[in-house]
Amino acid sequence: PERCVEINARRSNRPQLTSFEWYQHAYDGKLYRIGRLQLEFPLDMPGMYRVFENKNGEILSLANIAVHRDGFALGSRGFEDEEGSFTASIEETDETYIGHPFDYYGYVSKDKVTLNKSEWSVKLTYGDKLVGLHIPPDEPFDHDIVEDTLRLSREFLKKCYPEYNYKAFFC
Repeated sequence: PERCVEINARRSNRPQLTSFEWYQHAYDGKLYRIGRLQLEFPLDMPGMYRVFENKNGEILSLANIAVHRDGFALGSRGFEDEEGSFTASIEETDETYIGHPFDYYGYVSKDKVTLNKSEWSVKLTYGDKLVGLHIPPDEPFDHDIVEDTLRLSREFLKKCYPEYNYKAFFC
């Protein structure tokens, strides 16, 4: 809690303790600080998207949400008005997956793509077990630190929660 008071003081120019539901995760054994990151679990993959991987190791996510005309999830702060919105859904045929992909910045394209099942496979889908990663502010965040944290996190989960068969980390 002391760290959270400090973070909130920087954000609002006064010390305060907020986000009680966030602390409840820690008290319930669902939130752990490992190295540079916080781990949150158990979590299930939401139905808002599916993640695919092709034979070259490329990753692509298709959206399954209502989308604001600017490409962000409809209803998100600043993206509430429905004019020009569309529904992104994932269609599956015997040979393909068809849908609206997310771009590098997390926006949903208005243009659909077709993924051939002979080249692409589903990596994450609704209900898959996940581990959420949260990034506390004001500390170094270089590649080596993150890789070390992920290694320590895998060891922690294997030792302390061997029954939790997660499929991915996500942030």
